[in-house]
Amino acid sequence: MRDINLSNKDDLNVTPSESLKRETLAVMKSFENTKEINAPIRHRSLKKTILLCAIIMCVLLALITAAVQIFDYLVYIPGMGLVKANNSEVYTLKERMRVDWFHVEAMSFIPVTEGEHKGEWSVTLVADKDIAGDMWNDPEKTAPIYLTGKGGVKYAIEPIIEGSGMDFTRYQGYAIVDGAGDYTLTWKDKNYTVTMQALEDTEWANYSYPVKDGITVIAFPMADYSPYIVFDVILDPTCEDFLYWSEYSGIVHCDQDNMTVTDTLGNTYYPHSTHGGGVRIPESERESGIYGSLEFIQETIMFLDKPLEAPVAKIEVNGIKILFTFMDDTPDAGTITVPGLGETVEGEDLPNGGFLIDDHGVKLRAKSIQTMINDDTGGYDLFITTDRPEPDFGMDISRLNLSLIFGEKKYPREERNACRSSIYYTKDWDESYGEPIGYHHCAIRGAGDRDTNKMLDVTYGEEVVVRVAGLQVTIDNDWIIDFTAKE
Repeated sequence: MRDINLSNKDDLNVTPSESLKRETLAVMKSFENTKEINAPIRHRSLKKTILLCAIIMCVLLALITAAVQIFDYLVYIPGMGLVKANNSEVYTLKERMRVDWFHVEAMSFIPVTEGEHKGEWSVTLVADKDIAGDMWNDPEKTAPIYLTGKGGVKYAIEPIIEGSGMDFTRYQGYAIVDGAGDYTLTWKDKNYTVTMQALEDTEWANYSYPVKDGITVIAFPMADYSPYIVFDVILDPTCEDFLYWSEYSGIVHCDQDNMTVTDTLGNTYYPHSTHGGGVRIPESERESGIYGSLEFIQETIMFLDKPLEAPVAKIEVNGIKILFTFMDDTPDAGTITVPGLGETVEGEDLPNGGFLIDDHGVKLRAKSIQTMINDDTGGYDLFITTDRPEPDFGMDISRLNLSLIFGEKKYPREERNACRSSIYYTKDWDESYGEPIGYHHCAIRGAGDRDTNKMLDVTYGEEVVVRVAGLQVTIDNDWIIDFTAKE
């Protein structure tokens, strides 16, 4: 988890609570010096770097294989996402506040220890509306929100484009403040009172978050009575299969599957949508590991179906979706020899028992391969029938979505034409849908007298390779965050 100084030197500073020391001390000691993931650095092309600017990222960080994950104080900072604060002098918004026609949903004060604003506090605020329509075209026309700080001095907190969007406007500035207490915000000559509290006084700031299947789930409200839940996931980098696919991914995105929020009055709430944005990783964080190949991380907020009527008591997550995609460099997984026109080759007669993919938790077996004339296009097709993919990750997988690319083996990767296909596995397959079979059509040159666009340049007897281009895994388990539990 990132700390507020944005340095990876203290990425995982493990300090277990008293009630957990006896149970986890042995495990903790073996991880005392854990700083980062030791994954190979992979240099991205300019094209991919530009593409990543619009992508939501999920951070893969070190994880302790105990029953809970222990952090220093956690804080949500708009535009930075969920970060670890190792300085107790951090203040956050106690309760969402209505200001004119919008709400201030999150706010933070963080001390500045170096640079131009040393001795001041970095102030970040997020509002739940796109407050200024001109923000994207002419930010100069956007009015600031003024914060009255120490000694009655007013400081302008300016809206900024990075970290803002159609659902939120992010503000940032610097001020000298008095710590916890009430502050005055001024918006278009009207004053409003907001209350800031010490980070260490929030019930979720130093909470021990649950770990299941090597996955830590972190979730808590932006502020009291807010309809927004801050959400983050940490994956175990020692999981060989997940680490393998992450090293080939331009994006690793994590999301919840079936979340329920319960307040202290027993009311239940459900997320109806998710807001995410790419947050640039500082240069200091890109020294090695996963950060060496990622430009952006993820800032994820769950929109609840209604505002909270009371403080959050419990958050339950029954599944986690992990999406690995933009896999430009994955190795070829299997080879197919194109049959003659009208010829069918059964799966059991293929090499390797018909497996097209058998790699790091993913298995896909061909049932049959044939070449035929496509009645719709009039061209030649390589027609591949497969079983549904088989997940083998050593955990309860309820769904596996697999994106594939077929290409000509005789050409270098960058010169191949691409035939794309996808197939999925679901644990509870409804037999009324029939046999779980996948069908993959690839237009090929064949005899050359029925050419169609976007075809693979192969004929009978030549080879086609298949590789993984995207992978989504849904892991079933119960991650329960009970804020009322006593240690």
